[in-house]
Amino acid sequence: MKARILTGVAAAALLCGIVPARADDDPPARVGRLADVSGAVSLRPDPAQPWAVAARNQPVTSGMSLWTEPQARAALEIGPAELHLGDQAELDIQRLDDQAFVAQLGQGSVNIDIADLQAGETWTVDTPRGTVTLDRPGEYRIDAGTTQDPTQVVVFSGEAQIAGGPDGPVDIQGGETGVAGGSDPFSYTLAQSADHSPLDDWADGRIRAASATPRYVSRAMTGYQDLDAAGTWHETPTYGTVWYPTDVPADWVPYRYGRWDHDDRWGWTWVDDQPWGFAPFHYGRWARVDDRWGWVPGPVEAHPVYAPALVSFFAGAAVGAAITAAADSHPIGWYPLGPGETYRPPYRVSDTYVRNVNVTNIRNVEINRINNTVTNIHNGPTTIVEDGANRRFATVVPAQVLAGRQPVAHAALPVAADQLDHARLTPVAALPHPEAPAAGQ
Repeated sequence: MKARILTGVAAAALLCGIVPARADDDPPARVGRLADVSGAVSLRPDPAQPWAVAARNQPVTSGMSLWTEPQARAALEIGPAELHLGDQAELDIQRLDDQAFVAQLGQGSVNIDIADLQAGETWTVDTPRGTVTLDRPGEYRIDAGTTQDPTQVVVFSGEAQIAGGPDGPVDIQGGETGVAGGSDPFSYTLAQSADHSPLDDWADGRIRAASATPRYVSRAMTGYQDLDAAGTWHETPTYGTVWYPTDVPADWVPYRYGRWDHDDRWGWTWVDDQPWGFAPFHYGRWARVDDRWGWVPGPVEAHPVYAPALVSFFAGAAVGAAITAAADSHPIGWYPLGPGETYRPPYRVSDTYVRNVNVTNIRNVEINRINNTVTNIHNGPTTIVEDGANRRFATVVPAQVLAGRQPVAHAALPVAADQLDHARLTPVAALPHPEAPAAGQ
């Protein structure tokens, strides 16, 4: 295996492909996942961009908004929490990270189920008649209300507060409903009941069908809920506990059945076709074990760090004449990173971020207290691996497939494994610029 040995800040810079940033500039470690869509649901990346059709497995982060049409619903997972939007609801997410969730519910209803809260983590939702704070794990429903209908905070379990009235915050206990009515100043009352709505029944059904307690991964890992139903866990002598998907096509390869999307925070981001296709493509590594693909989540960490796609790209002239002849003049390819292989973020990040995004899968990594760079404590300086274990299973497509956010599987080019074994990698900077999203994306 080829390797270049680099030390100190230079290693971290090349790992990122760019000059390291300050930790304050890093993208958030936690994201949400659009886990279920029923009916017409739209997503807006930020207030300056237009609304677009939302799709399952899209990552959701600060600045994004969700909108549901009549008769539509949407489910959003954020680690151990799930949010369920009813029809004609608008949710503007102002902050989403490890420390806080802050959103504005402009209209409609949202059911929120929080299975766990980290120390110091806060959840607040602004409504037309006050700010709701969710103080404990539990199940809640917030109805924004209208000019005719009151704002309601229904606490099935847990504890909440609503603030904004003249008499200060109102505490709402499990089994109670806080009601805010009128116009400013608002009037707040408590009802000794917590009635279920059809949205609550839908939310409860989804939660019961998912994994209540994750196995072998952290509860902070977004998307873990689908793993037990969609695959099996087995212990291996080489990688420890490995998860195997049970229902995939015969020629299935990780990062082939889906499409690429583009986000200004992370760049090119993988959106998988499989209903379970979030956690295994944004955390951990993939390995061939006994002629089948297995996902290796790595050691359980309190705060796993999201990545847009854990792959190595190669492209353009650097792919080599054999691949160019087999494809077109501008092919681009990628393969899933294997266990122990370092992820090199193609977006501006700090040295601390490089360490954190890799630490769950590079077991012998620690942060150097002096220069804050990633260091392998057993093998000396950080090694940048050019030839990954999974390179012969790479997917190669014409560059416009990635740039145009087109489905990958049907566009994949037939490139022999021995050609892939000899392909040279190109810096991530060579990836194409995104084209405008096509209609319906």
